[in-house]
Amino acid sequence: MRAVVIDGNDNITLDSMPVPTPGPGEVLIKPGATGMCGTDLHLFSGHYAPGEYPLVPGHEFAGTIAGVGAGVTGLSEGDLVAAATAAMRSPDALKVQIP
Repeated sequence: MRAVVIDGNDNITLDSMPVPTPGPGEVLIKPGATGMCGTDLHLFSGHYAPGEYPLVPGHEFAGTIAGVGAGVTGLSEGDLVAAATAAMRSPDALKVQIP
Protein backbone atom coordinates (compact mmCIF):
# COMPACT_ATOMS: atom_id res chain seq x y z
CA MET A 1 0.00 0.00 0.00
CA ARG A 2 1.07 3.60 -0.36
CA ALA A 3 1.00 6.00 2.58
CA VAL A 4 1.93 9.59 3.29
CA VAL A 5 4.62 9.65 5.99
CA ILE A 6 5.61 12.64 8.17
CA ASP A 7 9.07 12.65 9.75
CA GLY A 8 8.56 15.52 12.24
CA ASN A 9 11.09 17.75 10.47
CA ASP A 10 8.71 19.38 7.95
CA ASN A 11 9.21 16.49 5.49
CA ILE A 12 6.42 14.49 3.88
CA THR A 13 7.04 11.47 1.65
CA LEU A 14 4.85 9.00 -0.18
CA ASP A 15 6.10 5.56 0.83
CA SER A 16 5.22 1.95 0.05
CA MET A 17 4.35 -0.24 3.02
CA PRO A 18 3.12 -3.80 3.41
CA VAL A 19 -0.63 -4.25 3.74
CA PRO A 20 -1.33 -5.38 7.32
CA THR A 21 -3.35 -8.48 8.11
CA PRO A 22 -6.14 -8.11 10.69
CA GLY A 23 -5.74 -10.25 13.79
CA PRO A 24 -8.48 -11.64 16.04
CA GLY A 25 -11.06 -8.97 16.85
CA GLU A 26 -9.67 -6.56 14.24
CA VAL A 27 -10.73 -5.29 10.83
CA LEU A 28 -8.59 -3.83 8.07
CA ILE A 29 -9.98 -0.65 6.52
CA LYS A 30 -8.95 0.51 3.05
CA PRO A 31 -9.22 4.30 3.27
CA GLY A 32 -11.26 5.94 0.53
CA ALA A 33 -11.13 9.51 1.86
CA THR A 34 -8.94 11.03 4.55
CA GLY A 35 -9.25 14.44 6.17
CA MET A 36 -6.40 16.55 7.46
CA CYS A 37 -7.18 18.30 10.74
CA GLY A 38 -5.36 20.66 13.09
CA THR A 39 -3.65 17.76 14.84
CA ASP A 40 -2.18 16.61 11.52
CA LEU A 41 -0.80 20.12 10.92
CA HIS A 42 0.83 20.11 14.36
CA LEU A 43 2.25 16.65 13.68
CA PHE A 44 3.69 17.91 10.38
CA SER A 45 5.42 20.84 12.05
CA GLY A 46 6.75 18.68 14.91
CA HIS A 47 4.83 20.70 17.52
CA TYR A 48 2.71 17.89 18.89
CA ALA A 49 4.42 16.31 21.87
CA PRO A 50 2.79 12.85 21.71
CA GLY A 51 3.83 12.44 18.07
CA GLU A 52 6.19 9.51 17.51
CA TYR A 53 7.91 9.88 14.17
CA PRO A 54 7.83 8.75 11.48
CA LEU A 55 4.03 8.53 11.34
CA VAL A 56 1.14 8.26 8.90
CA PRO A 57 -1.34 11.14 9.34
CA GLY A 58 -5.04 11.16 8.58
CA HIS A 59 -6.73 9.76 11.67
CA GLU A 60 -10.11 10.97 10.43
CA PHE A 61 -11.08 8.82 7.48
CA ALA A 62 -13.76 6.79 5.74
CA GLY A 63 -13.31 3.65 3.73
CA THR A 64 -14.23 0.06 3.06
CA ILE A 65 -13.55 -2.96 5.23
CA ALA A 66 -10.92 -4.92 3.32
CA GLY A 67 -10.34 -7.74 5.81
CA VAL A 68 -11.98 -9.21 8.89
CA GLY A 69 -10.15 -11.03 11.68
CA ALA A 70 -11.41 -14.02 13.61
CA GLY A 71 -14.19 -13.31 16.08
CA VAL A 72 -15.45 -10.12 14.43
CA THR A 73 -19.23 -10.06 14.08
CA GLY A 74 -21.52 -7.45 12.57
CA LEU A 75 -18.92 -6.24 10.05
CA SER A 76 -18.04 -7.75 6.69
CA GLU A 77 -15.64 -7.12 3.83
CA GLY A 78 -17.08 -4.40 1.62
CA ASP A 79 -18.90 -2.55 4.43
CA LEU A 80 -18.47 1.22 4.36
CA VAL A 81 -17.13 2.66 7.62
CA ALA A 82 -15.81 5.90 9.08
CA ALA A 83 -13.25 6.26 11.85
CA ALA A 84 -11.63 8.89 14.03
CA THR A 85 -8.71 7.00 15.57
CA ALA A 86 -5.51 8.08 17.28
CA ALA A 87 -2.81 9.47 14.99
CA MET A 88 -1.39 6.64 12.94
CA ARG A 89 2.16 5.66 13.76
CA SER A 90 2.55 2.62 11.52
CA PRO A 91 0.69 0.67 8.86
CA ASP A 92 -0.55 -1.55 11.71
CA ALA A 93 -2.52 1.43 12.99
CA LEU A 94 -4.93 0.89 10.10
CA LYS A 95 -6.14 -2.14 12.03
CA VAL A 96 -9.00 -0.87 14.18
CA GLN A 97 -9.83 -2.73 17.39
CA ILE A 98 -13.40 -4.02 17.65
CA PRO A 99 -14.61 -4.47 21.27
